[in-house]
Amino acid sequence: MLGTNVEGVDRFNKMARRSCNSHEPNHSLGDRLMAYRNDITAEYLRSILNYNPKTGIFTWIVDRGRCYKAGSVAGNTDFYGYIRITIDGKKYKAHRLAELYMNGAWPPHHIDHINRNKSDNRFLNLRHASQSENAANSKVKVNNIAGLKGVSFIEKRNKYRARIVKNGKEKHLGFFNSPQEANAAYIKAAETHYGEYARGN
Repeated sequence: MLGTNVEGVDRFNKMARRSCNSHEPNHSLGDRLMAYRNDITAEYLRSILNYNPKTGIFTWIVDRGRCYKAGSVAGNTDFYGYIRITIDGKKYKAHRLAELYMNGAWPPHHIDHINRNKSDNRFLNLRHASQSENAANSKVKVNNIAGLKGVSFIEKRNKYRARIVKNGKEKHLGFFNSPQEANAAYIKAAETHYGEYARGN
């Protein structure tokens, strides 16, 4: 059910966002740091934005300058695929604003997108997560030579190594003859450590 509205929401977001957003830088260090600001209240957020938990879309309640009119979709997609919304000159990640809007408090840690679509901010697709749990539900990194999570090739051994990270600490799971065997070891450990957050790839 999670994927039902994703494509429609993505198209709607892209079409509805104002062209004046396009000049904004999307991936500076400052932007990433500002995305974790916790300096507005739920009351203030609700006074300027409406959040639809079924679609994950924020819309402006009031006009916000020449680019943002009441009823228009708020936010734009950043370099990493997240929706960010600028409020009073500061940028916030929409999935964190959704938590503030719905529950009246900022999330204590990370918010994980269950289906791994970073722009799908429907409330049923969001859940609290530690940094390790959030990473466990992420996709395999593009620079992973083996193409499988938790797997790396150790040239001097001519073996594939399996490892997992829990609470910032790396745990070695063994060396294997094939990447599939190493990935199987990772998946087994991930299911033990991360439960519902575990993803094999």
